[in-house]
Amino acid sequence: CLKTRRFDTTVPACFYDAVHDVASENGDLAGLMNQLGGQDGIRALMNEFEEAPAPPNRSRRAAVNLLAAWHLGWHDDARRRFDSLPEPIDDYLFNLWQVDREFLRYDLGNPLNSAGALRAMQRAATLIQSERPIGSFAVSADGTSVAFGSAQIEQPLTLWNASTGKLHSLDVVNNNLSISLLRVSHDSKKLAALQQTAPPTTGQETSWSSTITVWTLPESAGRIVLEPGRESVWSLCWLPDGRHLALGLASGRAAILSVETGHMQAATPPAGSMALSVAAASQGRALAVGLANGAIKMYELPAAADLAVAKRPLLLKHSGGFEKHIKGVEAVQFSADGKTLASSSQGDRSVWLWDVKSRAALHRLEGRHAVFAPNGRKLATAGGAALRRQAALWDVRTGRADKRMACPGDSELIDVAFTPDSKFLLASTADGTVYAWQADDGD
Repeated sequence: CLKTRRFDTTVPACFYDAVHDVASENGDLAGLMNQLGGQDGIRALMNEFEEAPAPPNRSRRAAVNLLAAWHLGWHDDARRRFDSLPEPIDDYLFNLWQVDREFLRYDLGNPLNSAGALRAMQRAATLIQSERPIGSFAVSADGTSVAFGSAQIEQPLTLWNASTGKLHSLDVVNNNLSISLLRVSHDSKKLAALQQTAPPTTGQETSWSSTITVWTLPESAGRIVLEPGRESVWSLCWLPDGRHLALGLASGRAAILSVETGHMQAATPPAGSMALSVAAASQGRALAVGLANGAIKMYELPAAADLAVAKRPLLLKHSGGFEKHIKGVEAVQFSADGKTLASSSQGDRSVWLWDVKSRAALHRLEGRHAVFAPNGRKLATAGGAALRRQAALWDVRTGRADKRMACPGDSELIDVAFTPDSKFLLASTADGTVYAWQADDGD
């Protein structure tokens, strides 16, 4: 089915087997349906299939139709069927169709905005072609530097100078470790890289050790090595002052680290779930922490002057949070004005947009990776089940998709970033390519 882009929609057994098999291979069923057309005929077939048997079997077939409609991306149809089910779906069908009961309820209860109906832009410029696969990716706010970490352990970090077009490797502490995360400071003057070391297999429970390396851009000079201590670091971001890093720790705490001294200047209480992501607003003093249990906690950062003179770690004030995700929140990011927060989770296939002031959930979008345009009007998402080799542009205010871009190759998109003028979208792929698409409506 995936190779021929068609399947028999006239024989019920063939149709349901095909839907099940394509879904189990993570195929783009919604896109396939858009290509094939004939949705009305398929819906008629499904209704006939459901009404044909005697009542004892009718509820089972109604459940099959619900799962098929959900896999096909017909969420309105699936939601209607879910609300009218005569009895709950049994575990056998959930296991057969490889559907998580909790996720199905979440997905049907929170409508997902899709970019699937838009025609994909095929034209893309190749900005960088690396010989090594890319595992992490960061672009400076001024557009002068693009850093990418290799998924391979030899020469794991490379910097591309936009002015010269040249690539050069940066000296990391341990070339035997890949880069798990890269972040550029708000002023584009510093680059931070996170490396993690797995604990020895001694049978005793020990945490991963973490090393953070900081360079000055664009010359990539003045390397600083930070050892955050015994607790594992899972995420990091720069504070607006460029002198402190916020770290997400395995205990669920967020800690503020001085780049100059390496000392912890402030921290949150433990949250009981790993802090998978952190983000600091460039306007104001808000800090967002995404946890492995799906919660997002908000904290108020101290003034930079108070951080600088703190003799012992300050306690960050909790200021609320957001709850919609049902799986780990792997990334959080503020818009440039600090008024909107984006959060993403691969586990629940969602990118959520939030109003920071009212704490209201605004939109649920397709994708795994997300980034705001510098002008604040657009959001780009990429990756995940629906956008594995694609990126989508969304209107932040309405939550509607404006554009869909297709990756020329077969490799999955790793991350996305905008150029400083918001005119171009950059996307890195696992095979070592960085593509560029036009994001605005100009020529």
